Amino acid sequence: MKIIISLHGVRSRGKWQEEFDEYIKDSGRMDIYHIPYSYGFIPAYFIIFPFIRRYHANRFRKWLYRKIYPLYGENLNVVAHSFGTHIAFHALKESLGVDALLLFGSVLHCREDFDSAVPDQIEEIHNFHSLEDEVCQFNPLGHAGHFGFRNKKTRTKKWHRKPYKNKKIINHKSQTLEHSEWFPKYFPEILKLIK
Repeated sequence: MKIIISLHGVRSRGKWQEEFDEYIKDSGRMDIYHIPYSYGFIPAYFIIFPFIRRYHANRFRKWLYRKIYPLYGENLNVVAHSFGTHIAFHALKESLGVDALLLFGSVLHCREDFDSAVPDQIEEIHNFHSLEDEVCQFNPLGHAGHFGFRNKKTRTKKWHRKPYKNKKIINHKSQTLEHSEWFPKYFPEILKLIK
């Protein structure tokens, strides 16, 4: 059984996760079990406060330890959108780990520090990004959902599909997506990439 946990963004709460659940059922994939995680409603400007970001990452990590790891172990896949990408990454880098983390419209920094997380806690990261995503371009946390990840040891602005030679971090460039339009268009890609 393949387990997928999904995390929404501050403005995409519930809707795409319900659609994803239906998509999995309609696809006939009986080997996939989807668990939507909701951190509730928060105003978008609240994410600028570090204590709020830490609170939600810690809360998600505790939820994993209480409800997910005891039942399903570490063979998990996490799909996150927008602020959910920040919560998922920062919670998982101090957890038992997951097989894959799929990011859509990520608000993580382009040169995020993966040294303590990949591949120890997170085996691989797939980052779907778009130059059309203005929310990711202008948000105060980071722009990985706009530019993609870059190797933290280089100052080059050149895009690379695999910015690290020794880590499974893969950028997937998308051409025409606005921040709220990732789903359901990318549901098939999610099912292809889960382990």
